[in-house]
Amino acid sequence: MLDILLERMLGSTVNGRIYHPDGKSILVALWSYANVESIEAIPVLNFLSEIGPGNKLSVVGVHIAEYEFQKSGGSVIKEIESLRISFPVYQDNTNEIWGLLNATGLPAYFIFDSSGTLVAEMSSNNDLFEYAMNFAAGAGAYFQESMVGQVKRSQTYLGSLRGRKIEEMVDQTGIRKGNKGSLKSMIFVKGGWLQNAESIVATGDGDQIILEFTGSELFVVVNSGWTELATFEKGGNILSPHPLSSNLISVFSQEMDTILKIKIRAKKNFEINSIISGSS
Repeated sequence: MLDILLERMLGSTVNGRIYHPDGKSILVALWSYANVESIEAIPVLNFLSEIGPGNKLSVVGVHIAEYEFQKSGGSVIKEIESLRISFPVYQDNTNEIWGLLNATGLPAYFIFDSSGTLVAEMSSNNDLFEYAMNFAAGAGAYFQESMVGQVKRSQTYLGSLRGRKIEEMVDQTGIRKGNKGSLKSMIFVKGGWLQNAESIVATGDGDQIILEFTGSELFVVVNSGWTELATFEKGGNILSPHPLSSNLISVFSQEMDTILKIKIRAKKNFEINSIISGSS
């Protein structure tokens, strides 16, 4: 299996060079710069790539293009430089590596031993962090536990091919309550939003999406240039989102879960690909 993966990737990375000497294990990390958990794992993967060479471990990243705009090699290189990624990255635009590894979600991590045998699969950052802590202990290296996050997230894709149609998001019945009175996640759409294959697009100034959910944080995957195209509001106050990458925006974050109601208002045509809510 590892020989097949390396054959596909060797000489085709967008940065650096894959190096797999005899006697070393290799960690293959599937990630995306439009995925929150993937971004949060970068410091840990950098840590492993930096201490790994002296401790019989190599790290290789496989970037998965979740959206059409991620298929540009130039965009991936820009994000690699922005995130200061220290390991080689292969761009898997056709999902070939994804398919060979039978991956089911992002991020995903696969460890091969020195013989090329797949010895471990990890589908969460918690598993990766535990592996990194154990690896650091065995290598006599200090692992900074502040790199570890403990937030549960739910992602809603808005495209018609794999997500929710506009008519499914509009709710005319008022606020619904769960069995224990907790607010269920709700999306209200106001205006002339157009449905595309992997997103919905505002048709002009004043179009709104109102998100109401119980949680502590909100992220959105948007088109580039979002600062000029939309405002984000909570309780009548304009929020100041900050980008985690060119297309992944952290809209709001707090320590504790509460009922949140956040409005995204278009100033011009504005495209939203997906919405990610998190609870502590």
